[in-house]
Amino acid sequence: MDSSFAAETPAPGEPSAEEVAAMLGLVAADGFQATIAAQQRLLGQLLPALAAREELLSLACTDPPPAELAPRRPAGPT
Repeated sequence: MDSSFAAETPAPGEPSAEEVAAMLGLVAADGFQATIAAQQRLLGQLLPALAAREELLSLACTDPPPAELAPRRPAGPT
């Protein structure tokens, strides 16, 4: 750490037990709610993608690929 910075910026004092409890309460209340909201948004995006993936997998396992999706040789330089 730069000693000039340390001299200019006093170290914060340790929080009291009451301050720690208050901080933990805020983190618990806001943190869990924010985490749940983020998970809901994420699942809202992932579940439709998962359903589409499952549908594609079921089609791939039961039907032969259409002719237009057959593997082709890559086109080389002309």
